[in-house]
Amino acid sequence: MHHFPIFLIIFVLAAFTFLPLINFTLASNGSGGTPGGGSGGSPGELQNPIGYSTFEELISAILGWLNKVLIPVAAIMIFYAGFLYITAAGNPEKIKKAHSAITWALVGIAIVLLSTGLSFVIRDVITVR
Repeated sequence: MHHFPIFLIIFVLAAFTFLPLINFTLASNGSGGTPGGGSGGSPGELQNPIGYSTFEELISAILGWLNKVLIPVAAIMIFYAGFLYITAAGNPEKIKKAHSAITWALVGIAIVLLSTGLSFVIRDVITVR
């Protein structure tokens, strides 16, 4: 029974993190039909189910989505690590666990932030001018 409040807190934080993403997705789709909000075209015409015409646009969209999801998750992990540190009460094992959690949360933030910059570098290297 002790785990129910922790589960409730995690559920509420996850809901506040992901519900705006769902709303953004529904708003960007328009009134229905194809992903771009279009009417769907003629029968027998193939529609682009992804909604992106180039690989670069697709990668950019994926990285944008990852930034929107993983930055709040990393922030929650930092708060969790702070909670672990506060509740450690001088216990070296718990302090080590808190240090590990904050280290990996910061590594995650660095990876997410560097992924966007790395995608620009890769695009510039691959692009022939």
